[in-house]
Amino acid sequence: MSVDFNGVPVEVSIPGDRAHRFTLPRNRGTIPPKLLKAFEALETAREKQAVVRLTKANDRAALSAAQAAVTEALHGVYDTAAATSRASVEHHREQHAYAVARFERAIGEARVALQTMADHALQAAHPAGVGFNSDPRAASSEVRLLRVLAEALRDLPAVPVLG
Repeated sequence: MSVDFNGVPVEVSIPGDRAHRFTLPRNRGTIPPKLLKAFEALETAREKQAVVRLTKANDRAALSAAQAAVTEALHGVYDTAAATSRASVEHHREQHAYAVARFERAIGEARVALQTMADHALQAAHPAGVGFNSDPRAASSEVRLLRVLAEALRDLPAVPVLG
């Protein structure tokens, strides 16, 4: 699994207005609930507008009503974002702190697992002896790869803290 830093671009166009662009995370579960609900209302209004454009292309009243619903939903997204901005920042800080703790715990578990793999790989490469041969030149390709992984774990930068 790769980490996505690009998100999903979403654009809402209102005639006579600018294009409103948002970039949402792929995991919508990270969006605060109130803002997610407002954004889902916007998406529903856009879907209904698309249906009206296809089925009632000549009905100006229906097209106008559908466009008004999209505009209202878009304003709802902006209003919700403004009203919940402090709560949203706090929500993201708490979730970031939780994710940092999970990440650090996972790195610790990875280091323990890597040590166990190295111990067993070194002993497997020296079956006739007691313990293992500590000479790095005598190591198998698996042990050399484990050394590279160990160095990569050791050289990981510190996890950033939200300011």
